[in-house]
Amino acid sequence: MKTITFSLSSIFLLILFMSISIASGYAQHLSVNGYIVDSKTGGKIEAANVVELNSGIGTITDENGYFKLLLEKGPVELKVTDIKYKTANNGFVLRSDTVLYIGLEQKKDIKEYQTARTNDRQVALNDEVSEKKKRK
Repeated sequence: MKTITFSLSSIFLLILFMSISIASGYAQHLSVNGYIVDSKTGGKIEAANVVELNSGIGTITDENGYFKLLLEKGPVELKVTDIKYKTANNGFVLRSDTVLYIGLEQKKDIKEYQTARTNDRQVALNDEVSEKKKRK
């Protein structure tokens, strides 16, 4: 029968390496979540796009204007867009789980747009399209 022996130092190094690997894999991702709202009315904005520009990770807001992203520690550059609102950029250094409330300002030409729901996609129709339908 063959006996395999390990020195105490090699076992210690193996355990140390495994501990560092596991800890580094879990500790890097943090939660960035919050609400996108209309800056004037405070109303929640559904289906707004929220993208972290450095990583390309993104999502859309739910019916309550809520979003959640899992990102790595460090510099974050959030871009929030919606067809009815001006784009918002929010940069910060992510050090811990973070909750944000981001207010969007309506576009001045919003009255030129009319929204419709088609297959759960929001489609912008300008006044020209509306005029064509009226003529038919």
